Amino acid sequence: MQALDQIRVVEIGPGVAVSFAGKLFADFGADVIKVEEPDGDPSRRLGPFPQDQPDPERSAAFGFFNRNKRGVTLAAAAAGSRPLLADLAVTADLVLAALSLGELAGLGLSLSELAARRPGIVLASLTPWGEDGPYAGFAATQLVADAIAGPVSVSGMPPRPPLSKPMNLIAAQVGNALASASLAAVLAARRSGEAQLVQVSATDMLMTQMDRRSACLLGYQLTGDVTERPFGKARATPLPRGRHECRDGLVEIVTAPGWVHRMLATLDDPGLTGYFAEHPDAATRPETAEVIEPVLLAWLSARTRTECFEDATLGHGWPVFPLYPPHDVVNSPNFTDRDCFVEFDHPVAGRQRQLGPPWRMAEGGFQVRRAAPVLGQHNKEILEAELGQEAGAAAGTAEVI
Repeated sequence: MQALDQIRVVEIGPGVAVSFAGKLFADFGADVIKVEEPDGDPSRRLGPFPQDQPDPERSAAFGFFNRNKRGVTLAAAAAGSRPLLADLAVTADLVLAALSLGELAGLGLSLSELAARRPGIVLASLTPWGEDGPYAGFAATQLVADAIAGPVSVSGMPPRPPLSKPMNLIAAQVGNALASASLAAVLAARRSGEAQLVQVSATDMLMTQMDRRSACLLGYQLTGDVTERPFGKARATPLPRGRHECRDGLVEIVTAPGWVHRMLATLDDPGLTGYFAEHPDAATRPETAEVIEPVLLAWLSARTRTECFEDATLGHGWPVFPLYPPHDVVNSPNFTDRDCFVEFDHPVAGRQRQLGPPWRMAEGGFQVRRAAPVLGQHNKEILEAELGQEAGAAAGTAEVI
């Protein structure tokens, strides 16, 4: 028994964001049916691939974002497909769609049409810009959404271009918000018995994130000051901070003025300790950086990332953290000993090892029930057994593969 095993979700539309939202439901027990176009979701073409050989059934990205789901293929825009898509949608408690309300209405999936057949259904629409405003209806990449939601302009170091978040992080952030809002709507619908509409704008969601955006936007509204790169330079001190090389890689150091005693205890250098004792304002004196630098470099060069972390952070509470590449993360005892990765078999890709649950529950939590579906894997199971359609006939009239 899992926490969400009484919820059925139909997921429609391309992209990582809606797939990640559906994944969060599926991982905790919901029956999530992913509807793909006959040529497959675009994320099937995202790498990496085993042995670097592209294959829509072996995409690591698709496998991760779509595990625990069942899958059907359906040409949603084809006129003959629309009744079948609507029949499928009204079997669900929640329809997750990476489509606008206009696009959904064109498919016969407006909230009024769905609610007339299934009172209490939830329809969740994800768009880049929302349903109104001057950019409504425009497309957007992750980079565009992140940039216009602001302020990417404070990321990175001048004179290089600003930096956006890498890979699918933006889409996953948006998908997490979509899942949270949709679950709240499902609970509200069950309490009231009335259908619910959820609208998530990717750019709105990104603008409200509690990261550098909030600090910079709030600061501008209160003071009129525009934050510049590097972000946080107004708080810069001569104390060690940022990335530094050690014996086998990089560590990230943070030193607040109140943590100087922790730094001194870690570095254990009589000359440096004496300097700080002699100068009570050492934490703000520009020349302090030059005094610290040779001591710090000697300390770093004699230690590995793990040794730096154990000596400084665990030993004295001075934040010095290793920057681990992927191979160190997947082999870290902190994660392997806690079963943070799961292994299971995929019918095409073979044995897979993936990240496990984002959180733990005492009961009803995460389980791996199935690998991501191969294209059209559950057409007969869902169309025949659950919708009463003849799969062969449906393939001719509704373009189901």
